[in-house]
Order: sequence, then C-alpha cells, then structure tokens
Amino acid sequence: MPATCVQIYPNNVPTGLAFKDNILYVASYGDGKAKKPAIGRYDTKDYLKALENFKTGPELESCYPEGLAIDGDFLYVGCGVATQAAVLKYNIKTQEFVKVLAKGYPAVYGVTVKNGEVYFASHCTSERVNGKNFCNLYEHDKVRRA
Repeated sequence: MPATCVQIYPNNVPTGLAFKDNILYVASYGDGKAKKPAIGRYDTKDYLKALENFKTGPELESCYPEGLAIDGDFLYVGCGVATQAAVLKYNIKTQEFVKVLAKGYPAVYGVTVKNGEVYFASHCTSERVNGKNFCNLYEHDKVRRA
C-alpha cells in the first residue's frame, strides 16, 4: 500500500503524533510569529483529511508541543521549551484544559501513559535564564513519572 502524505499547513513543524479512534493528532510548533503552536487533527478514514484544530487555549502558546500521548479521554502534551517545560493534560471530548503535570523540569520531549500513570522524557537544552544555564547535571537526560 503506498504511503499517504498530508500537508499540515497552516500548522508548522510537526513534532508529536497520537491516535484516538480514527483521528490522528499532530503537535506542531507554529513559526514563533503569526502561527501559534497547535494540535492538528486528521481523519485517518478519509485520507488524512484535515479537521478543525484541537482547541488548546493559552496554555499551549508558550509550550512548543513535542510528544503527545492519549489515555482514555485525555490528551497529554509534552512542552519542549525549558523555561515552560511541563506536561499538559486536556479532555479530548470537551477539548478543555484539565491541569499541568510535571512543571519545572527541563524540556519535555516524549510522553507516554500506562494505566493512568504518565511518564515523560526530559532533556536539558542550551537555554539560559538570567544569564545562567537553565539545567543542572542532576536534571540532564531523564525519564520520569509525573
């Protein structure tokens, strides 16, 4: 079977993928200017037809979404900016923000969920805050449970 390709414009820089039923969720950075970070939705039964973006609200705007995971009716988003790193939790049915998990760690790149427990991978970046490196050696390259 040939591969199917989808143009994700106007969302830019696809970074994370997750499935729920026949919907493919795609995290994207945006362009840092006019295009905001977003979670695109695509119908896998209709050749990846673009659906309306997942409504994420202001929590995602400074997030730079990386990894995505879905568990039941919840979407988890790993934030890849060290100064805003966290795992965000959303209700898929209502598309409402639920809460922030694991805030204060280095950039979160991968997220997975097993039996309701959230695991995430974090990595120190070269970002600096107030002229100092944001991360210390203890925080570097870890897998954690939220």
